[in-house]
Amino acid sequence: MWDGYITSSKALFPNAKIVIDRFHVAMHLNAAVDEQRKEIRKTNKDVEVFKGIKWALLKDPKRLTVQDEEKLSKAFEQSSVLEEIYEIKNTFKAIFDAQFEYSFACQQIEHWLDYVELIANKHPQ
Repeated sequence: MWDGYITSSKALFPNAKIVIDRFHVAMHLNAAVDEQRKEIRKTNKDVEVFKGIKWALLKDPKRLTVQDEEKLSKAFEQSSVLEEIYEIKNTFKAIFDAQFEYSFACQQIEHWLDYVELIANKHPQ
């Protein structure tokens, strides 16, 4: 996904199709969730609901325990930004896990991208 890699690949392999795989996008989404968690922890050191939530945030939602769900619920009550980023990550994964037809999946990704842009504009860095 690095621009230098894509540019070099196009120069060396002009007929190749550039593909960005789900794994690497998911890796970046997990990193974004964790960065937001770290930022919140840094500015809210004494707030208990933000302690010990890293793995619950990164875990597949289907594998959350009741305790994980409770921790996340309490954290999300305190930080809507964290909840929005968490939902962005999980929505992306859900689109790829679903058995959509190709054209419908493309539409879902487009809607997802629009939502991500909306959230980014709502919370400029």
